[in-house]
Amino acid sequence: MKMPVKPRANTPHSAHKPAPDVLIVAASARALAQSATKSGLHPAIIDAFGDRDARACAVAASRVPLAAGGLDRASLQRAFRRTISRFGATLSGWVAGPGLENCIDLVADFAAQAPFFGNDARVFERCASSVAPAFAADCGLPLVPDCAGYPYLSKMPASAGGTCIGYAAMPAFAGNDGAAHDDRRCRRQTYLPGVGVSHLFAASGEEGGAATTTIGFSTQWHSRHDRQRPFTYGGAINRAPLDAPARAQAEAWAKRLAKALGLRGLNNADYLYCAGRLYFLELNPRPSATMALYDADYPQGLLAAHVQACRGRLPGPHPAAAIRAQAVVYAQRTLALADDFEWPEAACDVPAGGGVFDAGTPLCSLTAEGGAPGAVLSELQQTLRYFTDYLNNSEQSIGIKDKYIPENVSLPSQITDAARPGMMQTNEV
Repeated sequence: MKMPVKPRANTPHSAHKPAPDVLIVAASARALAQSATKSGLHPAIIDAFGDRDARACAVAASRVPLAAGGLDRASLQRAFRRTISRFGATLSGWVAGPGLENCIDLVADFAAQAPFFGNDARVFERCASSVAPAFAADCGLPLVPDCAGYPYLSKMPASAGGTCIGYAAMPAFAGNDGAAHDDRRCRRQTYLPGVGVSHLFAASGEEGGAATTTIGFSTQWHSRHDRQRPFTYGGAINRAPLDAPARAQAEAWAKRLAKALGLRGLNNADYLYCAGRLYFLELNPRPSATMALYDADYPQGLLAAHVQACRGRLPGPHPAAAIRAQAVVYAQRTLALADDFEWPEAACDVPAGGGVFDAGTPLCSLTAEGGAPGAVLSELQQTLRYFTDYLNNSEQSIGIKDKYIPENVSLPSQITDAARPGMMQTNEV
């Protein structure tokens, strides 16, 4: 995940490459594309970054810029139309990942052009709307209560990744497009201390009778690289500090949501775990970033499981065989890297080349895997430290005076807190 100043050209389709049979549309398509190849699929991708590892497993790739809350609408329409025109005869369908929250109506438009493996636009609209908590209340899911003495958060509708969440009292807080928050469009929520927990699950379809199965529970943390956007997604680990009753409660709520909305495929429900209780935050009705933490446990990959669930066939239980964690590294200041910059072995979402990276740009993701949460988080912490030091010694001098120093990266202490329930404040609206 990263954004050089100048966009790179689309990868040309070669006659020696197989024709794509599934199209993936997301802000970052790497995890979904890699999952697709595990089941023998040949993905085409449309995303914002054109990462090296995404393109390595895609047979066709198009890049579109990011806009407020997700992918740029006009560019996305052109890229989708161009891809369908070129490969529509061989595509079995398309899959949506994070990044379409700001143009939900295009989900219906695209679904009319090619089969869609996912929830329909009506479901996306209900989940992204400023009145989204209403259906949660109808399903009996508790929302974060108003509490005297605690600050309020404000979230712009049609956004993802925490980039449009801030403290309501921050007069300078603005959305991705630089526009100040409009309280009439925002959702407000009390900011309580707690742990951010995500429940990734698969649902089998039909409103009123959808079945569900749990993929996994994860703990998320925020990256505080930007004081104006203190709730930007920073990473996750595929373990959560939930006892058996809390897990059973979340699974029961997933069934309620699936039946009420007719959910299909992979979905992700976010909760705040505070004082031993779960409070509903939001539902993402599509594969989430945490999917990558569980994909290795599925021989055919979770994208194949998503497609099969959309067809009414749920995957069997696959307990996580290893503990996995990922962290997103952001640039706080403008940074210049050479084309031959060496990225860590633990890095994914790696840029296709060097360039100038603006402040706030995600540079890459770092991963760690092992048998104990503490060891995995310590490894991730150490990798972040080494990587930051390496950046200090590798930045190219092109008139940039401010050095990219460790303090400019979301520091590992925020990650180690994820292993200590109650120590981390990770709310999202």
